[in-house]
Amino acid sequence: TSALVKATRKVNKKIYFLIGHGERDLDGTGEEGLKALKEEMERYAAKVESLSLLSGSKIPEDATAIVIAGPSTVLLDSEIAALKEYARQGGHLFIMADPGQKHNLAQLTKDLGVEFSNTYVTNGGIQIQNVSPLSPVGLQFDSSSEITKPFVAGSTFSLFHLASEVRSTPASPKTMHYSALVKTGDRGISISELSNTAKQGEMRSYTLGVSVKGTFAE
Repeated sequence: TSALVKATRKVNKKIYFLIGHGERDLDGTGEEGLKALKEEMERYAAKVESLSLLSGSKIPEDATAIVIAGPSTVLLDSEIAALKEYARQGGHLFIMADPGQKHNLAQLTKDLGVEFSNTYVTNGGIQIQNVSPLSPVGLQFDSSSEITKPFVAGSTFSLFHLASEVRSTPASPKTMHYSALVKTGDRGISISELSNTAKQGEMRSYTLGVSVKGTFAE
């Protein structure tokens, strides 16, 4: 969080968190609440507010970024269209999607050439004290990104309480640049669902977060 904020704090920012689809509570103080994140961002001269597009409202012109934090229901077609147009005009989107949720964020990310596997990435049988197997550990970081540059492989890790693999699609626009921000170690494993009969993926490194920047293909 701190690395992300520092990378974008050159001037005052206005960050809007989308609401209306079961997203994480911006003022929540529990494990799934975002109050601590909000306060941390405000420490670095970022003003944080919620934003609803359900009634056809337009995205404010002062929006530095729109955050979509863990929706559990689908977005309206009009909302998807507004967010796509915002990105097409040079806006910034920060999308966090939990596995197992019936969102339709794929309609938004496919134009960016990004897809979610919607599977659960695990630690591959590696036991970490007081950490759930469904909390994969990020061990590999993109040293060229302003977001993950402070994370040094081998001496730093990031913990994800739930995560699915995210990757660029085979048909990713050539006008976009993709960066795999954080990956698990080589012993990561994915499962298709939370059940005893879940299909298990291969053991390998899984990408947990990517950044995309560039221009849309015309």
